Amino acid sequence: MRVNAGKRLASREEIRRMYMAVRSFYYDESVVSGTALADVDAPAFDAFLNSAYGLSMDSDRTDGERIQLLRNLKGMAGDELTVAGSLLFARNPQRHLPTARIEFAHFAGLLAGETIYDRKTIEGRLPQQLEQMESLLRLRLANGGVIQGFAREAQPELPLEMLRETLTNALVYRDYSLSAPIRVLLFDDRLEIHSPGPLPNSVTLENVRAGIHVERNPIILSLMAKLGLMTRLGTGILRIFRLAAEAGLPEPLLAVNPAEFTVTLYRMAASVKPA
Repeated sequence: MRVNAGKRLASREEIRRMYMAVRSFYYDESVVSGTALADVDAPAFDAFLNSAYGLSMDSDRTDGERIQLLRNLKGMAGDELTVAGSLLFARNPQRHLPTARIEFAHFAGLLAGETIYDRKTIEGRLPQQLEQMESLLRLRLANGGVIQGFAREAQPELPLEMLRETLTNALVYRDYSLSAPIRVLLFDDRLEIHSPGPLPNSVTLENVRAGIHVERNPIILSLMAKLGLMTRLGTGILRIFRLAAEAGLPEPLLAVNPAEFTVTLYRMAASVKPA
């Protein structure tokens, strides 16, 4: 690596990034050192096999069978779990991947100031993080109401499908090679989801708006799709914009910088969108 007028040996992480830049290597397929089959939550893995493939919840499945199944899914390489395998099947993924988590904060007002109503750390496997974060936001976001016949039915302030789509995209497409968590920030007028890492190579905001995508974590994407938590069509952002329009909300804002990709969902009605 060139450094001013000199040079130095590239670090292991820099070499990884060079491979990732030409898409000959994906970070989610790299092994997590120190992991083993003992780190796998066997009931959770069996539940995945049942949901994704209809395989029985076989408590008598041998270690050798589980290892082979994990290798077939690219959740294990050799005798160690991959990043994808850890995030989908490990009993405690954060033991080896501490920043693979979500940090939530609910601020008073419109800026990240000193007054914080609440803050939480969300950990666990990716489906668990999605479920916990969705439940937390349901409690924090107001419910309005619509009249159906003679009854008043609760209607969430932000469409639940839009929330789930945005959170799932953040979990699946973030850059797990970066030592940073996903940040979910709630303000009086908006919800911001900050996903570590810029857009993958060659992808622009215009591409994203058009539904064009590059799979940064194809194994994680494949496993989450097998659970029915997302599709592999790259239509998530398009769906988020459609759901916002159908709910009469301002158009979501997409932003990117060298450190992160951010999606902002506005809470207020479109007629009073901030300038």
